[in-house]
Amino acid sequence: MNAPLAPGDSGGPIIDGLGNAIGVVSYISVDSSGITRRSYAVPVVDGDNLITALRTGEKRDTPVLGIELDSVHSGLIEPAGGVIARVVRGSPADRAGLMGGEYDANDNLSKLGDVITTVDGQRTRDANEVITALRSGEVGDTVTIGYLRGQQPRETRITLVARASLPNLPDE
Repeated sequence: MNAPLAPGDSGGPIIDGLGNAIGVVSYISVDSSGITRRSYAVPVVDGDNLITALRTGEKRDTPVLGIELDSVHSGLIEPAGGVIARVVRGSPADRAGLMGGEYDANDNLSKLGDVITTVDGQRTRDANEVITALRSGEVGDTVTIGYLRGQQPRETRITLVARASLPNLPDE
């Protein structure tokens, strides 16, 4: 897709040249100047619950854990995974004990956060794959997160919540 997207477009359909809905915009990341850097869509087929919801005008919120991913380091460490930059206080990720990076007084990264390597057994090699895996779920779904803390593999189960329920989560 090559259409420019902006925050607020999430939940909107992606229409092909024949007028068929082929996806739903699920995540948009913008930089500090407001330029869209990444956007993701969940593919759908006729009869899919997302298509049914769109046809009835239902607006669904984005499912989240309550983490901000480190787009600079994700996928570049070994083993590759989605590096957690920050965990929102009081979020499901916080209650599950996930840890974000540590930063010095100048906001420079001094220690990497936990590294998400799987979501529900699906390998996630970087932040993009973590986001895609999480966005394929729905608010209320419980997912199994496989992660590394240092080199120690760990696993936790976390229930996805609505993006709107975490006002301290940066805009995506």
